[in-house]
Amino acid sequence: MFDVRYHLVSLVAVFLALALGILMGSVIAGRGTLVERQNALIEGIQTDVNRIQKENKGLHEELKNSENLKTVLFTALIKEQLNQRKIAIFSTTSVPKKIQKSLSDLINQAGGQAVFIFLSPDLQKNSSKSLKKLKSFFPEDISSENLKGKILGKIASETVNFSDPNFLKALLDLKMIQSSEDSLQAEAIVLFAGGDEKSEVFSEIHLPFIQEFQKLGMAVVGIEDSGAKISHMTFYQEAGISTIDNIDTTTGQIALVYVFNGRTGSFGAKPSAQALLPPLRE
Repeated sequence: MFDVRYHLVSLVAVFLALALGILMGSVIAGRGTLVERQNALIEGIQTDVNRIQKENKGLHEELKNSENLKTVLFTALIKEQLNQRKIAIFSTTSVPKKIQKSLSDLINQAGGQAVFIFLSPDLQKNSSKSLKKLKSFFPEDISSENLKGKILGKIASETVNFSDPNFLKALLDLKMIQSSEDSLQAEAIVLFAGGDEKSEVFSEIHLPFIQEFQKLGMAVVGIEDSGAKISHMTFYQEAGISTIDNIDTTTGQIALVYVFNGRTGSFGAKPSAQALLPPLRE
């Protein structure tokens, strides 16, 4: 009896061992297949990464060449176009430093010189004490309502023909204006429109200023950057001057230089623009 049981147990043990062997073999075989698949997947991913890196390197080189070409063409298009002319850039809002630098660099590259002039908000107030202190520069009897227009007219005339350094000194001392140069005299005028300015500023400051320059036969252009929250280009256009609505871009800067050289119109990327660029050849 003992022997039969022993043999039965032994036989069961053999079958269990065989079954376990088969099971383990299947698991090992399955794992081998899984590892192979993982290795194949990793190799495929690495191949894709290498391909993408190669494509990116090629695109980077292409972009670098395009940027170099753009710089060369930009320089060729604007070089010496301003012929030593001085450009006065007036604003009733602060010009962002980045745009101020790019405009200064642009005008210098084109062979000109830039002067930035900030017109104080006090010029908008007829009752301003600072405004009244400038009354002595006008011998005729002027009402407070007309004084502002007279001052703007004299600023315009001093920009065309600088002849009264005392007037400029008084403007600076009273902080009616801030200037990057000690003279206002210029051969062309730019009006910078800030994106947060109220319409009253344009009707009370920009419009009479434009009219004074037009009387003096000066070229005037209104500009703003492409990110201006509120576009004022239509105001300038209604006043009869050329406009550029994307002065922060390469095309806007090229347009500005060519407008100084006699092209007229509304240029840029906004709905109020007639074209992206003026004709580069007459």
